[in-house]
Amino acid sequence: MCAGPGAPEYALLGTGNQLTFHALGRAIIQEPTCAEGKSEVIKIDPYKTSQRCPKCGTVRKENRHHDIHEYICDNCGYRSNDDRIGAMNIQMLGMLWLSGDEKPSIKKLTTAE
Repeated sequence: MCAGPGAPEYALLGTGNQLTFHALGRAIIQEPTCAEGKSEVIKIDPYKTSQRCPKCGTVRKENRHHDIHEYICDNCGYRSNDDRIGAMNIQMLGMLWLSGDEKPSIKKLTTAE
């Protein structure tokens, strides 16, 4: 749901001068296009989005290496920046929502043990 004119303003910067997800969401909702009903904002659950390989579907927490900001799939070998992996999976969940899945989520399809 989009906020209309006169919606409260929110600080866009969190600790460490980083944009918080909540602040970003509020800023998007207040955009004129959204306020005019020309777009819609949906909330996607980020649970496990940085743990799932976007190529083979393996979900494994150990594949995400926080210290080097990299995801390395031990099943198919795909590797990329861990934030990029999360964004790719959030996009996939958004596409599932657009195709009719009312509550898309990451499911543990395979394990590489």
